[in-house]
Amino acid sequence: LELEQIRGQLEKVRRASGEVSLQGPGVIIKAADAPGGYLWEEIVHEQDIREIVNNLHFAGAKGVEIGGQRFGTGSWVRCVGPVVVVNGKTVAANPIIIKAVGDEVELKESLRELQEVFALTGKRLDITESDYLELVPR
Repeated sequence: LELEQIRGQLEKVRRASGEVSLQGPGVIIKAADAPGGYLWEEIVHEQDIREIVNNLHFAGAKGVEIGGQRFGTGSWVRCVGPVVVVNGKTVAANPIIIKAVGDEVELKESLRELQEVFALTGKRLDITESDYLELVPR
């Protein structure tokens, strides 16, 4: 019984760190700069990406992936000029594609307010529900 509890805890840690693949329903988010945007507020920055990820986690996301890079415990995201870097790897931007596994309705709802804020500056935050996603391990 104790060994089984330890195995269960280890599996939770591995999932949280992004070390194992994760499958299930969720959302696909595309965060894009304003068309022709060059002003600071018209561009998707690392703060925006972090806010998206934080909202998803608060809404119960079981796992998140940014631009094909699994985002887990110890992960980081930075913008270096026009380039987005996740865990030391450059990812495609404009749009930045973020996937999250969890309750699709809750995840989508957690981004509604941020979606409205994006719209005020011309940025886009498109959210699509998916019956099945697979997040790659880190």
